[in-house]
Amino acid sequence: MGFAVEVVPTARHPIILAERGGDPAWPHVIIYGHYDVQPADPLALWQTPRSSRRSAATACTGGRGGQQGPLLANIAAVAGLLEKHPRLPCASPS
Repeated sequence: MGFAVEVVPTARHPIILAERGGDPAWPHVIIYGHYDVQPADPLALWQTPRSSRRSAATACTGGRGGQQGPLLANIAAVAGLLEKHPRLPCASPS
């Protein structure tokens, strides 16, 4: 997509930062989301296979890693938009 991508270390998990650049006067767009998955450990607390949609360890639904869908949908939307309109005047914050 032509973005400069950087892995920014933090005290816990790194941040993936992608910047398009461009004129600083352009409107800025930020896509914020997470790319992590629910850890499998402790395995003894899983009442169903780890790949299933629910675990006793987390008491949540959606499965391990099910949260990336919206983030990837946003990135795919930007990719499609920039493919059709490569000169679109919007920039990443710097």
